[in-house]
Amino acid sequence: MADSVIGGGSDTGCIAKSVRFPEKPAWAGYLKNIYSLQSYYKANMDMLEPAKFNALMYTNQKIYTKLKNEVPTYYSEDSKVSSSQFATGCVIQGTVEHSLVSRRSRIDKGAVVKHSIINTSSKIASNAWIEYAILDKNVIVDPGVQIKGTPEKPVVIRKGEHVTTNVSEGEV
Repeated sequence: MADSVIGGGSDTGCIAKSVRFPEKPAWAGYLKNIYSLQSYYKANMDMLEPAKFNALMYTNQKIYTKLKNEVPTYYSEDSKVSSSQFATGCVIQGTVEHSLVSRRSRIDKGAVVKHSIINTSSKIASNAWIEYAILDKNVIVDPGVQIKGTPEKPVVIRKGEHVTTNVSEGEV
């Protein structure tokens, strides 16, 4: 066991307390500390790696979630999908690579989504290009609009936004 000190001195108003932590944590699955936008993005994108996904989803630990029985995701003949995960109720007609797409989202024909997190009920119109971005719920992206971030600094589009012009890293 390792000794750690929690709290501060009397000048901070905290009482110092010695606590012993086990050398080896009891948790043996996937665990990620989310403390920033970058760590949130990375933790979500980690779920595209089978070993990390399985370490989280297929352990003895219970995962509590809201059950949503909806129609399956529809993939048109024109859709192109690789290394991505989709929740139920989506309509995919465009290209999606290395991305996570939440319930009831729509990606129209000619649209491209890469390395991104698309949250619930978002709509990406034809010929839009989304790369290294996090779109919150109910985002609408107009036809031909480009949203481009970087792996270190993904662009975030706020809940309910209607994006009508191009957005680059650092602009939102």
